[in-house]
Amino acid sequence: MIPEWRPAWAPAIMLFAIAGLGEPHNSQSPPERKYVGSDRCVQCHRASRAGLVQGWDQSAHRRTMTVLSAETPLPARIQWPSSLTREDAQAIVGRTDRECVFITRDFRVIASGNWQTEEVSAPHDVIGVPSQPVDASRQCLGCHSTGYSVSRKTFAEPGIGCEACHGPGSRHVDSPGSEGTIINPAKLSPERGQMVCGQCHSLGKDASGNFPFPVMGKGDAARPYVPGEDLSLAFVDAQPKRVRPGWEYSLLVQSSRPFADQRCTDCHDPHGGRAAQLFMLLDVTSETCLRCHGQGDARLAFENHWGLGDVVKRPCWECHRPSVHSH
Repeated sequence: MIPEWRPAWAPAIMLFAIAGLGEPHNSQSPPERKYVGSDRCVQCHRASRAGLVQGWDQSAHRRTMTVLSAETPLPARIQWPSSLTREDAQAIVGRTDRECVFITRDFRVIASGNWQTEEVSAPHDVIGVPSQPVDASRQCLGCHSTGYSVSRKTFAEPGIGCEACHGPGSRHVDSPGSEGTIINPAKLSPERGQMVCGQCHSLGKDASGNFPFPVMGKGDAARPYVPGEDLSLAFVDAQPKRVRPGWEYSLLVQSSRPFADQRCTDCHDPHGGRAAQLFMLLDVTSETCLRCHGQGDARLAFENHWGLGDVVKRPCWECHRPSVHSH
C-alpha cells in the first residue's frame, strides 16, 4: 500500500511547502475561485457525508501521490533505488505496494527496484522504468496532484483531492448554501461529466503540446482545468486504438453512440469506498453491468461463463477488466 498522506483530522496540515513543490497554489480559476484543500472540505462533510469521506481517505485517488518526510514509512515490498537518498526524495507516486516511482527535489523520476523495464512511447504509457528521462513537473504532477500550476511547479494538494473533481472550493466555503459555488459532476451533462474523469483518464496533450494533461491558458496565465469546463479547450486527445488502464476516456469518446448518455459514475465510485477498490466499481457483483448488458447478454454470460446448476457465478469485471484487455 502506498505510504499515507495523513489528513488534517488526524491531525495534520494539508497544504505543503516542501522545497517549493507543494507550495499552496491559489491560481485564480473562473470565477476567481481558490483551492482550499480536502481537509477544509472534510471539516463540514465528515458528518453529513461520512461514507464518502471515509471511502476517499482509503481510495487509490488519494494515494496517487504522497509527499515524503523523514517519518514517512515505505511499504515493505518497495525498495529504495540505489541511486536515490532519502534526503533527495520528495514524493512517491504509484498504484500498489509493489509499484511506485520516486520524485526527487529536482523533479527527476526514479523507479523503485521492483519495477520491470519496458519501452514506452508516451508518459501515460509508463508501466515500467521509463525508456527516456522523465521530468515530473512536466509529465506527472498534472494528474498526480490537485490544482497543479505548470508555471509555478506547485500544487494545492498531493493526490486526487476533492477539488480535482469538484473545482476550487473557496466560494463554497464562504457561502456553503449558495447555488453554483461548487461543482457537482452528477449534475453536469453526461458529456461534461465524462470530461471530469477524462482530464486524467485519457491519452493526449494540452493545447500547447507540452504537457500530457490539460492546461487552460498559456504562459503565466496557464492554470489547471476546472471541472465543468470544456476539456477540449485544454486537451487534445490522442485517440489511441488499443486499451490500457488510464485511457478510458480516450476510448469512451471514440465509442458507439449509446455511451454518449452514460456518466463514468454510472458504473464507478470516484470516492472508492464501495466495492472492487482497484476499479472503484459501484457493485462488486455483476448487477452494475447488467443494467445495460441485460436480456441477451445476461443469458449468454450465464450459459457461456457462469455455467449451469450450482456453479458459483463470477462477476463480469473479473474477466472484463483493463488489465485483461491490455494484453
